[in-house]
Amino acid sequence: MARPSRSDKEQELLAEVRKRYEQAAGAEAQNRKLFSEDLRFVYQDTVEADGQWDSAILLQRRGRPSYTFNRVIGAVNLVLGDQRQTRPQARVRGANKDSSTSVADIYSGLIRDIEQCSGAESIYDNQFKFAVAGGYGAWRIVPEYEDDKSFSQALRIKDIPNPLTVLWDPESTDACKGDSMWCIVAERISTEKYKALYPDCDPLSITMARDSRGWATDNEIRIAEYFRKIPVTKTIAQLSDGRIVDYDKDQKDLESYLAMQHPDGDYVKTVRKRYIKTWNVEWYLVDGANVIQGPITYSWKKIPVIRIPGRVINIEGKQKVQSLIRHSKDSQRTYNYHRSTMVENAALTPKSPYIATPRMIKGYEDMWSTANTNARPYLLYDVDPDVPQGRPMREPPPDVPQALIQLAQADLSDIQAATGYFDSALGDQAEKGDRTSGKALIARQRKSDLGSYEFIDNFGKALKLTHECLIDMIPTVYDTERVIRVIGPDGVEKYESVNQVDPKDPAGLINSLKDGSYDVTVTIGPSYQTARQEMLATLLDAVDVLPQLAQVAPDLITKNIDTPDTDELVRRLRIPLIQQGIVQPTEEEKKNMPPPPQPSQQDQLVMAKQAADTHKAMAGAQIAQSKASDGDLQRQHLIDKIVHDRIKAMTDAREAGMAANTVPKMEQKVGSLTANQVLPTGFPQSQAIKGQ
Repeated sequence: MARPSRSDKEQELLAEVRKRYEQAAGAEAQNRKLFSEDLRFVYQDTVEADGQWDSAILLQRRGRPSYTFNRVIGAVNLVLGDQRQTRPQARVRGANKDSSTSVADIYSGLIRDIEQCSGAESIYDNQFKFAVAGGYGAWRIVPEYEDDKSFSQALRIKDIPNPLTVLWDPESTDACKGDSMWCIVAERISTEKYKALYPDCDPLSITMARDSRGWATDNEIRIAEYFRKIPVTKTIAQLSDGRIVDYDKDQKDLESYLAMQHPDGDYVKTVRKRYIKTWNVEWYLVDGANVIQGPITYSWKKIPVIRIPGRVINIEGKQKVQSLIRHSKDSQRTYNYHRSTMVENAALTPKSPYIATPRMIKGYEDMWSTANTNARPYLLYDVDPDVPQGRPMREPPPDVPQALIQLAQADLSDIQAATGYFDSALGDQAEKGDRTSGKALIARQRKSDLGSYEFIDNFGKALKLTHECLIDMIPTVYDTERVIRVIGPDGVEKYESVNQVDPKDPAGLINSLKDGSYDVTVTIGPSYQTARQEMLATLLDAVDVLPQLAQVAPDLITKNIDTPDTDELVRRLRIPLIQQGIVQPTEEEKKNMPPPPQPSQQDQLVMAKQAADTHKAMAGAQIAQSKASDGDLQRQHLIDKIVHDRIKAMTDAREAGMAANTVPKMEQKVGSLTANQVLPTGFPQSQAIKGQ
C-alpha cells in the first residue's frame, strides 16, 4: 500500500474536523439554543428576539401595552456579587516524594503571575456571568512569546468572548470538559481579514454548504483551532539516586557520557525501566478546506480549553447545562402580561365618560368632547329645566381587577422560588417596613446563598482544572534555566531561578520544574483583600480585650492596614521587637538591622549613677555577710565556753564534797543565761541560749 501523501493526510484531517464539528453542534444544539435565549431573556435583547415576551402573545397584543418588568436580573446580579466577594483561592502542593515544598510554592507564585499578566480576574468574572445568565462560559490557556525579541515563551489565560464558538467532545463526562478528547474553537472573520492574515490560502477553495453551519458565507469565513489528544507510549527510568525521569535520547546520551567519565561506575545510572501510556495534544488551524498551520505537538495530558458550567444534570446520557433563571422564565412572562394588563386598565381611568343631558352641554360640545384629553381649569354647562338640580356627572372609574393583582403576586413568588432569591435577599424588606431582626434577615440571605452555591462551586472546579492544566503545561514551556517572577498570596512579588544547574551535581537541577508531581487544591472563601480587612477588624477588637497584644504584635496588626506605606511601617515596628527578642529576624533583616542606638549624655549619667549604687549595695552586702560570719563564730566560742565552765563547776563540786542543793542552783544560773546577758551587741536580741 502506497504511503499517503501530505495532501491526503490534510484531506483526512479536514474531513475529521468537519465531521466532529457537525457532531458536536448537533449534540449541543439544545444547550446552545437555550444559552442564547436565556442571555436575551436576562438582558432584554429585543433586537433579534422578543426578550421576555412570547412572540405569539405579542402578536395578539399589537397596539396594546406590552411592558417588561425584569424581576430575574436582580438574582443574577446577587450571584455575580457573591462570586466577586468569595473568589476561590488555589494552592499547589507536592504529590509524591520527588516533589518539594519550595518548588510547589514557585508553581503557586508563577500561576498567580500568569493570572495577573493575563488579566484573568476580568476573564473569570465575564465567563462566570455567562454561566449564571446563560448556562456556561469558557476560557483557554495558550503559550506565546514574551515579546517580539525573545525566544522564551510564557503561558497566558485568554478570554473567549462568545462561548458558542467552542465545541467539545460530546462523549466527555466532566462538566468542565477536562476529559475531552478533542475540541474546536471556531469563529467567523471577514473575507478581507482572512486575506490579510492568510495571503497564501485561497478562500474560493472552500466549497462547503453556505448555511448557518457552513464554513463560508459571502462575507465571512470560519477559522477553527482544532485540538486532539494523541496516545503515545514512552519509557521512564528510575535512577540510582531515586529520581524518575523520561528515558529518552537525552537521558541515554547523558548516561553514556557519565560512563565514559567514570569508568569505575561511580555515577548516577538507571536502575530500572518501564513503559507507560500517556497523551500528547496536537494543534491545527484550519478553515474547512485548508490546513493553515500545524500540526504542533505538545506534551500535555489535557486540552487547555476549560468550560465553566452553571447547573449541570445528565438526562438519559445527555449532559444539560442550565442558567440560574432557566425555570423562572414562564413566571416572568406571565408577570409581564399581568402587570401590563394592570397598567392598561389603570390607563383607562381618565377616560371615564360624563353623564349629561343635551341641554346641559348645548353650545359647549367642543369643550366637553376634549374634557378627557385637555387639562381645563373649568367646564361650562347650562341648567336643564327638566332636571333643575342636576349637572353633568362622571361615571365611577373602573377598578383594577383584584384577580390581576393576585396573579401578579403569585407570579412574583414563583420567580423567587425558581431562582432561590427572596425579598430579604433582594433587599425589599426595608422598603416594606419589615421589622424582622438582623439575625433572621441574615439567615434568609444565607438560605438564598445556599440555593446558588452550585454556581460558585462549579466555578471553583473550573479554576481547579485551569491550574491543573497550568501545572501540566509549565514544565514544557518554562523548560530552560531562567529567572521568573512569582507572586505570593499577599501580593508580594519576588524573583526565583528555576531549572538551574546544580554546581555539586551537573546532572541535577535546582528548582527543577520537571521533577516531581504536583496537584492543586481550591478553597472557596473571601478574597485576600476582604480577608485582610476582616483580619484587621478582628485584631483591633482583640486589642480592646487584650491591650498587651498591641505591645507584642504591632507588626501583625499593621500588616493588615491597606496603605501605600504598610511595608515600611511593618519594617520599622519589627526593629524594636527584634532588639527586645520578641520576634526572630529574617536573613534579610539580619543583614540590614541597624546598630543599637547610642545613649545620650544624660542617659549615660543616669546609667553611671545606677551602676555606682549597685556596686555600693553589693559591697555593703558583702561586709554585712562578713560581720555575720564573724558574729556566728564568736557566738559558737561563747557557747562552748559556757558549756565547758558548767561541766567544770559540776566536777569541782563533787570533788569538794559540796552540798547536794548547791548543784541545782548553779545549773539554774547557767541555764537561765539569756542572749542579752552573754551575747555581743551585734546578735539578734530575740535569740536565747538554751541550757542542757
